[in-house]
Amino acid sequence: MSLFSTRRDAARSRSLAFPTVLRVLIAVIALCGLAAAPSPALSADASDCIRAMVRAVDNADQKAFEKRVDISGVTGQIFDELQTMGRMEQYQAKMPPLMNLLISQGALESPMIRPLLVSEVRNFVLYGVGSGSFAGKKVENYQNDSMLAPLFNMVSMGRKEIRRIDRPMMGENGQWIVPFSVLDHENGNTYRVLAQVAMVSDGWRMVGISNLRALIEQILLEAQAETV
Repeated sequence: MSLFSTRRDAARSRSLAFPTVLRVLIAVIALCGLAAAPSPALSADASDCIRAMVRAVDNADQKAFEKRVDISGVTGQIFDELQTMGRMEQYQAKMPPLMNLLISQGALESPMIRPLLVSEVRNFVLYGVGSGSFAGKKVENYQNDSMLAPLFNMVSMGRKEIRRIDRPMMGENGQWIVPFSVLDHENGNTYRVLAQVAMVSDGWRMVGISNLRALIEQILLEAQAETV
């Protein structure tokens, strides 16, 4: 049987692998700043990247959001971490069954399947931004053109709000880290993110997450609690 054989199997339960991946991604980069707490008065520093992401989400501006977030790169990092964790005995029991199947088959690193999944995650995140869903103010008649849109029905489309942006710090590898917290208004959970940011030609861009494993662990535990 194919990994993606039927929509019925794909939409069967909240333990589905792809929504789990999406929940991880959304928790770390789908943001809303409608009521964000004031951040320290810093000028032209790495935290400007996060504030620009907030403005892009608030304005439903997909182009501006992707300019400040390497969505495909961050998604790839998430896939790599899930693949690594899924091969570790202490995490296998916590992974959804289909996630373990994807990992055992190497789907998250397959040159045929991975590009499709990365593209669909990117499309979904941009849909959340452009539709206004992540800002808590939906744009009327905004359509999702994703081929795998039915799989997104189980993913939180609620407002994402930054509650705190802390002062940037230098990471161990010489890369700037911007800590911030995101509240998901749909599930009431808060996610602490350590964003890796890099200087590009026209400013700062989020290129990764330093505490990715901790975020994945948090979201896997939340998914387990929902199925009990």
